[in-house]
Amino acid sequence: MTLLGQHTASELRDLVTDKDAQIAQVDAAYHAHENAVDASWKSDWDAMKTRYQAARDRASLALTIAKTSVVPDNLLAAEKEYQGILSALQRDPGRYTDQDWQGLYNRLTQAIGSAPPVVAVQPQSTDVDLAAYQGLDQATRDMPDWVKRGVATVAPGLVPKTADQPNYKPVSKWVWYAGGAAAVVTLLVAGKVALR
Repeated sequence: MTLLGQHTASELRDLVTDKDAQIAQVDAAYHAHENAVDASWKSDWDAMKTRYQAARDRASLALTIAKTSVVPDNLLAAEKEYQGILSALQRDPGRYTDQDWQGLYNRLTQAIGSAPPVVAVQPQSTDVDLAAYQGLDQATRDMPDWVKRGVATVAPGLVPKTADQPNYKPVSKWVWYAGGAAAVVTLLVAGKVALR
């Protein structure tokens, strides 16, 4: 999930591309072994494809609207359409039935005696949240040590334990006292200079 926990339009496009390819591959396997598969499988398969096509049409509309937007696809939320595609393939999340994608695939595998080859299409979208986290992690790793020490002093929990600093420790309380004393002296000197 890329945009504050929501799937984006570019992820939706990847999902639709992948599921289209998988459905076409299972269709091809069915047609190659049509005589070995019972009619109830074909009926259930067609019902699942009808559900998928309805969800795909809604997703296509969202993707068409996303193309006209000035906002990049990887920043446009499309959670409703994304979940619609998943629901069309598996109506009850977490529970497989014979009429859903996995159940139909398993039934076809059993009928033809081997698993139909289904190759997933690799996603093309970028993950905005992940890119931000990776960039922040790299920026933290590249920070000068004096900045890391300063952050560790002010907020020890903010300095991550990274591969290059696996046991980074905040400075002692005496450094706090010395820093506070230096700040007080600086304020007193600055105050005396200002009063002259």
